[in-house]
Amino acid sequence: MNISLNLTLLVQIINFLIAYFLLTRFLLKPALNLFKEDLSKRTSLKNNVIKIQDKVLRKEEHKALEWKKYQEYFMNHMPKISYDQNLKLDTLSIERVDKLKYEDLEKMASDISLILKSKVINGY
Repeated sequence: MNISLNLTLLVQIINFLIAYFLLTRFLLKPALNLFKEDLSKRTSLKNNVIKIQDKVLRKEEHKALEWKKYQEYFMNHMPKISYDQNLKLDTLSIERVDKLKYEDLEKMASDISLILKSKVINGY
């Protein structure tokens, strides 16, 4: 096999180089650029999602701390309720309340309202 450098081989080499240049210039580079843009958009979206998740986590932690603080405040400042002989609602069962007449329920509600009003005015 003897390969000699003739005009046909030279023209084919030049055609190959021209085709390679045109394909890389007009087809391969735009496709690679699209892939790079897509990759950069994906990474920026992932970073944004991570930042937003971090913000949400910090807000949830803050809300949990605030809730705990409010619970502690309420427990420390909860009014002391003493047992009152006039207010014996816990002895009434649901069945007994269902059997009461409407007038009796109104009377009980007004009595409870008066007792609570007097406690608020007089300061527990």
